[in-house]
Amino acid sequence: MEAWLKIEADGYLRLLRDERCPLNLELSGMPIDFRPAPDWRVNLSGLSVHLFYFCLRGSIEVTVGGSTESLSTGDAIWVSPGQAFQMISTAPCQTRLSRFRLGLSDGKRRKLALKRKYLRSTPGSTYSGWLELVRQESILSFGAVHPELRCAVAGLLGSAFGRKQGGHSSQTDGRQLSVLQIRDLQDWLHTLEPHARPDTKTLAARVQLSRDYFNRLCHQTFGLSAERWLIQQRIEAAALRLIESNRTVSEVSDEYGYSSLYFFSRQFRQIMGMSPSAYRRHSR
Repeated sequence: MEAWLKIEADGYLRLLRDERCPLNLELSGMPIDFRPAPDWRVNLSGLSVHLFYFCLRGSIEVTVGGSTESLSTGDAIWVSPGQAFQMISTAPCQTRLSRFRLGLSDGKRRKLALKRKYLRSTPGSTYSGWLELVRQESILSFGAVHPELRCAVAGLLGSAFGRKQGGHSSQTDGRQLSVLQIRDLQDWLHTLEPHARPDTKTLAARVQLSRDYFNRLCHQTFGLSAERWLIQQRIEAAALRLIESNRTVSEVSDEYGYSSLYFFSRQFRQIMGMSPSAYRRHSR
């Protein structure tokens, strides 16, 4: 059986901030921004990781352990591992969310969970800059645990849930895409229909770069070609759709513009490490 150690939220954050602590930190994919589809509804029986949702715009309703919370623009919720929860957007046309999953275990291989079933943000929290840093560091580190990622996660959670943190620079060295450029590209991609197929020339023009230079910066920022990065964005969005809707794999494949279910499954496996069906089973 898995060993779990339940701690208070402030103790959790102290562990994240202390680089001397032997912690295993795992992001289940990089943070994803998305607009809920009109039929978006999450109903999960409990995950083995911490789940975070940030309401960037609009509103959602979350039910955890018999309690219902209404989140609007600027609010966030932290659901502890093992907790069943339901979630629905109350304004699907206006809502935009960011979410990520975080696994954390200590040096004795005990997984860490909150003592509480969930925690919601305090009024007036600001965390948009930290959210960008978590995304940026998770992209650049490819899931590796290093001080920048640990610092970004601790700062984000501390900011969102009411604890003051120090600053963290988001400057790049000029040889990578900046956080603002990445955000602009992702914002624009989210305005497109799921089946859209923008090319790299269009993306380069979006950030006012030549196609060759843009492709070179993509390699230096993500370790991927611009075309491959685009595919990754599409597959990650499709993966989110799989676990947060009741649509079949075939329906999601069609929605994201794949004429071949086999080709969709092959690309999905290459990027997510497992088949669409296995990913759905593993994530619920």
